[in-house]
Amino acid sequence: MNTKNIIDLLSKAGCVRKGNFTLKSGKVIDSYFDLRLLTAHPKALKKIVQGLVLLAQKIDYEAVIAIPIGGISLATGFSLLTGKPMGYVRKYPKKYGCMKWVEGVDIKPFQKILLFDDLIGSGGSSLKALRILRGKGAIVKDLVVVVDRREDPKKSFAGVKVHSLLNCKNSYV
Repeated sequence: MNTKNIIDLLSKAGCVRKGNFTLKSGKVIDSYFDLRLLTAHPKALKKIVQGLVLLAQKIDYEAVIAIPIGGISLATGFSLLTGKPMGYVRKYPKKYGCMKWVEGVDIKPFQKILLFDDLIGSGGSSLKALRILRGKGAIVKDLVVVVDRREDPKKSFAGVKVHSLLNCKNSYV
């Protein structure tokens, strides 16, 4: 899938919006990617996940961990296609039951984790997930996203290589 095909697919699913939008960082932008809408468009979701599988085919990992909420449906589809176990990092640990930070996969020391999200901008959610996973001894070297909106998508992020279908240089529509 090339950039134009991806943008067309996302646009038809209503995931690309034009206007004035303020990001969590405070930055104002004129185009916004709402990738959570992909769950309402299973054919588009499947094509995007297939693209992510191709993107990640040379990465060495044992399990996939999603960043909520946007990364969960993508990582679930990815897990179904690859057969790799999947889990997610909670925003906060539960205050009852097992009180876990990570659900699904029981993180082991030195386990190779592929981190997953829909989009990276300032990277706040990714940094939090990295701290939690690395605090459990996981090895996290790669992050897979649909859209990379960082100012410099070629730059490493907290020692993690970001793999994206679209980046800020080619994702503005």
